[in-house]
Amino acid sequence: MPNETSSPPMPELSAMTLYRRVEGGAVYTYQQDARFLVVIDESTMACMLEPEDLEGIELVKVLEFDTELARTGYLQARFAVKQAGRDGY
Repeated sequence: MPNETSSPPMPELSAMTLYRRVEGGAVYTYQQDARFLVVIDESTMACMLEPEDLEGIELVKVLEFDTELARTGYLQARFAVKQAGRDGY
C-alpha cells in the first residue's frame, strides 16, 4: 500500500524514469536513498479545462513505498498492460 504524501517533494523531471504513458499523462518512478516513489502526472489535458473545473483536482500525485518490491507490485497491479484475447481484442 502506498504512502501518499500530502506535500511531496517533487523530484526533477530529468531525474525520473518514465514507466508508462497513460491517458491524460504519464507515470514515472524515482528512487532516492531508501525512498521508492511513483509520480502519477495527469496534467496533460489540464489546459483544456476551465480554471474553476481544476479546483480541488490533484493533477500530480506522488506515492512513496517502503520497498522497491512494494512499488513494483503496485505498478504491475495498477498499470499492467492488458493482454489481447485470442482474436486480438
